[in-house]
Amino acid sequence: MDNQAGEQKPKQRRVADRERKRAVRACDGCRRQKEKCDGGVPCRRCIRLRRQCEFHGPTIRQAIPGLEPGIRPQVQPHDNADAAQRLAYMEKLLAHYVGDNVPMDTDNLRGMVEAIEKDQKMDIVDQQPASPGTDYLENEDGNVDEVFTVKALGNNITHYSGEFSHWNFSMRIKEWIEQCIPEHRNENGEVPNFKEYYRAEELQSPSGMISAIGALPPRYVADFLVQAFFKHAETNYFYVEKGWLLEKLEIAYEHSSAFTRRDVGTVCIIFIVLAIGTQYAYLDSLTENGGDQTQGGSTGPFSEDAIGVMFYQQACKLVPDVITLSSLESVQACLLIGIYTLP
Repeated sequence: MDNQAGEQKPKQRRVADRERKRAVRACDGCRRQKEKCDGGVPCRRCIRLRRQCEFHGPTIRQAIPGLEPGIRPQVQPHDNADAAQRLAYMEKLLAHYVGDNVPMDTDNLRGMVEAIEKDQKMDIVDQQPASPGTDYLENEDGNVDEVFTVKALGNNITHYSGEFSHWNFSMRIKEWIEQCIPEHRNENGEVPNFKEYYRAEELQSPSGMISAIGALPPRYVADFLVQAFFKHAETNYFYVEKGWLLEKLEIAYEHSSAFTRRDVGTVCIIFIVLAIGTQYAYLDSLTENGGDQTQGGSTGPFSEDAIGVMFYQQACKLVPDVITLSSLESVQACLLIGIYTLP
């Protein structure tokens, strides 16, 4: 008898509702997400997540008739296997339609579901037709999987067209205007076809490039600074091809009229190379003067730094036209300008 009394488990005392760490019954949302519920109507978690707090789901005692209090229902092993297999299939389908880079944790999935529910409640957005080319997926880090195209043209010029490009934005405005004013179309019904992306080349001033070419130093000074650039500045990194630059430098001094407004990037490269060459001019000056630093360097108003700043300012004046051109030379020019501004 004593052994039976010792083996008998003590009865658990009833805890008051205010002292309970868990609610007597959790809401449907917290039960579905396996989260702690305080039992309020609505509960704190549903208020914070701005979701509807409901208690429609049956309890364990209601779902399983004849279940005695304090006894947990037994879960069959095959039920766990089926649930795990079903979950694996759902994750594969989600990764296929959404993308492999989307995390499958509970917080991220909950955010995606809330975003869908929020979009469904916005009747105005649902009634408006979606614009072509605006479907994209944005994750929590702000990275956007953008669909874009790159069209290569002549003279090292490449035009970019993506969801956030000026060309796509202009085409959306054009389509919107055509939808709003359909009666103002051509009588023949023909739609104009653009062969290439529009660039504001008509706004470029050819006088700016002509005046910049007139500001070039004497030929022997330019040759000296270019040689200093390739000898000292380009020892570790490649910025521009030497043969190409010397050829363009020859055209600038002998046939400057051959330059067009599409060559503004080349002129900008020439000026910034001369500016970088002034930073290393003293090294060759010391070599020519036998290491005499007083004769090799100049501290007057026409020192190497002042002349380099003048070349840099001439290159910066051409930057708006360089960016508009969108060519390989424009990328090289911007890179060299950044190299010159380094301390």
